[in-house]
Amino acid sequence: MAKYKAIHGFTVQNRTSDPLEGGITGGSWSSGGDVNTARIQIAGAGVLDSGLIFSGEAPPGKQAITESYNGTSWTEVADLNTARDGATGFGASNSDALCCGGEVGPPGNTNNTELWDGSSWTEVNNMNTTARYRMGAGIKSAGLVFGGLPSGTTANTESWNGTSWSEVNDLNTARRGGRGSGLQGAALCINGYPGVSNVESWNGTSWTEIAENNTARGDSGACGTPTNALMFGGESDAVATEYFNGTSWTELNNLSAGRSTGGDSSNGTTAAATYASGKTSIAGSEEWGGVAGAGITLQNNGQVFYRSDTGDMKITLEQYGTGAWASGGALNTARQQMGGSGASQTAALAFGGDNGSAQVAICEQYNGSAWTEVNDLASARSNNAGFGTSTAAVSAGGRNGDTALNLVETWDGSSWTEVNEINTGRYGASGVGTTTSGVIFGGQPDSGGGQNETETWNGTSWTEVNNLNTARGKLGKLGESSSSALAAGGGNGPPGTGQRAEVEVWDGSSWTEVTDINTARGNLYTGSGTATNGIIFGGSEPTASAKTESWNGSAWTELGDLGTARNSMASSNLTSLAAVGFGGGPSVSAATEEWTVPETTSNLTITD
Repeated sequence: MAKYKAIHGFTVQNRTSDPLEGGITGGSWSSGGDVNTARIQIAGAGVLDSGLIFSGEAPPGKQAITESYNGTSWTEVADLNTARDGATGFGASNSDALCCGGEVGPPGNTNNTELWDGSSWTEVNNMNTTARYRMGAGIKSAGLVFGGLPSGTTANTESWNGTSWSEVNDLNTARRGGRGSGLQGAALCINGYPGVSNVESWNGTSWTEIAENNTARGDSGACGTPTNALMFGGESDAVATEYFNGTSWTELNNLSAGRSTGGDSSNGTTAAATYASGKTSIAGSEEWGGVAGAGITLQNNGQVFYRSDTGDMKITLEQYGTGAWASGGALNTARQQMGGSGASQTAALAFGGDNGSAQVAICEQYNGSAWTEVNDLASARSNNAGFGTSTAAVSAGGRNGDTALNLVETWDGSSWTEVNEINTGRYGASGVGTTTSGVIFGGQPDSGGGQNETETWNGTSWTEVNNLNTARGKLGKLGESSSSALAAGGGNGPPGTGQRAEVEVWDGSSWTEVTDINTARGNLYTGSGTATNGIIFGGSEPTASAKTESWNGSAWTELGDLGTARNSMASSNLTSLAAVGFGGGPSVSAATEEWTVPETTSNLTITD
């Protein structure tokens, strides 16, 4: 529900259309850059100014061609390993895409899957179902494919976690050659063959039939979310464009040229999308620009309005789906017990750690798909407290060999610099905050056991402040500054011993005990979000755990598990809606997993 401050000062509008719908009706198509090779049955990924099209059919046959779009022109880049048409594609940008299935014959379907990293395609694990003309949605580390033509039309649905495919609940209506849009946890399946006119919505678990569009057609383009989507073009060289507001479909301005099976920006929006080629005689692409109508706010979270045509009082609200973990790019050096920081799912930092034989000084930076080695810490260490962003971070304490350290280093985006030491040397402490306002708490001394010391950082020096109520190390952590933090779980001994469930909240002057986590865990280290809204994950209970728990300021709720149970991981300190966890043990790991909660904006009817 919207907070009062989000809607204070708004007047209750009297309307005959919903704001999201009204905000799109002024949209239109305009000419974009020409592709280098006109073709049909193309797969696409990305957004308007960062798009990718690949595969297809053009004389003399199946194509492996890949082209990248910058919003102005198309450039040929590295080919697919396997030429094909009728493939499924999706991805976030022209450096993030997946291509799977298709026809390599005729006849000859494939289940081959390839990942694009911005410069080349790599073959990865195949789909379970060999088929062409499937539909898809998502990004390269978390996606969904559904329907298609193996030998007969299928309703099969498969989920991709960045590494492998898993069969999940089927579509209600088998089909091929429709179109998908959205993400792994919230997607649409639109129309298809043979003669399928219905639309289905995926909520992360199952498919539900929803409102049919005005003109059913296969081979169209599509983009958007289950409550804010576009479809365009399609069979018989259709030009029609339709907008879906979560309830009904509205016809909008047409494409300038009829086409089908073109390459669409699969992660485009109702405000910005691309549709490329789709006929061997058409090299041109078209760009959609959706604009707000006069006097209409596209969306205001918490806006109340009255539909005078229907007699309904409605409210525009952000809604969140079911969060899930998906695989990301692997660290270059597998390790555990490292420091971590980061401010977005495409910007994280991993520093220090234990590679299974020694403590290391290695530092790696994450861009959302791959890790790159950057300048090392000045001093090798593991079990170091880390906080900040990927360009401004702090590494405090840790250990080298069996010695607890008081060393502190700060990262400026290019190198590490030693700064003032913490007052109490320790390892296994946790920390949150920024390079000018942070706090570390807990930990262990050389002799083992737990510590309750808390120290705040002002960008220059450390100050001892009030202790934790329960001494412990290797805690989960949430928070954003030296005056707002949360300490969860932890333990006082080596891995597999001393798991605790206690949780304490820091208000800048003292710690207060609050509700325990549901599963006591040591070797936790992780956390993403604020002291009133976040998640913790992994740890030992006493063996490695995959559990994820969310905190709403008063209670903990168990959510979806990590793909791989791990302890001694590191994490970025993002939000409860987006997180990155990496590394871990007990066998040192290079794996990265990304937590995403799908978000949509809907107009809901207010009822008693």
